[in-house]
Amino acid sequence: MDNKQVQNFIGQGITLPLKLVNGKPPLESGFELIRSSIITILAWNYGNRFFLGEFGSKLSLLLEEPNDDILQETIKVFVIDAISQWDTRIELIDTQVERPNDYSINLTVKYQILSTKREDTFTFPFYRKITY
Repeated sequence: MDNKQVQNFIGQGITLPLKLVNGKPPLESGFELIRSSIITILAWNYGNRFFLGEFGSKLSLLLEEPNDDILQETIKVFVIDAISQWDTRIELIDTQVERPNDYSINLTVKYQILSTKREDTFTFPFYRKITY
């Protein structure tokens, strides 16, 4: 399936954070649009969106928790709940949580686009403290 067919199935949209090119936001399609949607869902704090208080994920509630096996499983549950509720274009295949050190967690999400049956994987970094 070529890019034009993927665009017809998935559609086009503006990605966040908003970037302007020649004074207007570019339209994305395909995997970039879906990745942006997943990142927005996971990064948005639950209960902080006007008129849609249920939007987002509860990952921010875990910032002060110890980096252990319980945190790892809780992250998986929060990610599965948020993505399955807010992005119905995809089906989650696998979610893996790795702890490279005490203050960061790498969340790898593998999903399939339902309309095209194409799979994609990307890593969402989750930091427990601000690093500059």
